[in-house]
Amino acid sequence: MKRAFALIMAAATLAACTAGCGDKAEKSGAESSSAVSEVPESVNKELKEAIEADAVPVPDGGWTDDALLAVTLVNGKKLSIPFTLSDLGEGFGVETSGDNFMKKESGETTASLTYYGRICGLLTTPADATADNFASQEYSKLTFYKKVSEAEKYPEVYPISMNGVTIGTKYDDMKARLGFTADESSGDPNTSGKSFTVTGLTDSYYIRIIGKDAEINHITIGPKNTDKS
Repeated sequence: MKRAFALIMAAATLAACTAGCGDKAEKSGAESSSAVSEVPESVNKELKEAIEADAVPVPDGGWTDDALLAVTLVNGKKLSIPFTLSDLGEGFGVETSGDNFMKKESGETTASLTYYGRICGLLTTPADATADNFASQEYSKLTFYKKVSEAEKYPEVYPISMNGVTIGTKYDDMKARLGFTADESSGDPNTSGKSFTVTGLTDSYYIRIIGKDAEINHITIGPKNTDKS
């Protein structure tokens, strides 16, 4: 009788532990929209080829909307605005847990963009979206960034090429490929330890490029009439 009672108690303990572990796993899964996985080497190769391709000469009079979008490749495909998550292609996802999701005073909604599970930027929609339906929205603004101090957390090769300019491109190369120069308040971008900001404009879009130590770590493209942050 004692042995039977002991077996019943052991089974009950195991069931309670299993239920608790299940709850924890479910919560953890809800915090991340996609698990981190390795980017296929064939994909990295294609991304590098897009970045290293010959640059289109900067048009006389500057970039038009169509000309700039024609040389802006995301995952090897030309970017169009607005766009959906599926338009960006394979490997992309969104992360809406905690501080990854934000509603701005401007009315826009922003969440973190992931690439093969690694956070690599931001998506912004003009809609009053929720964390649950953010992934199904149309987006108007796209940002890629990297925190240099935590480089190991970010993709090795970024899936963005703006006429060959990407995260990690040197300031002088960006200037040659896009024709944009640092804002006057930035001073000399090639000064060691110096941060810089570049603002480029077309008829409908703005481009914000940020960097430090003459290297780019942030690229945003979006409509001119929206919050520039």
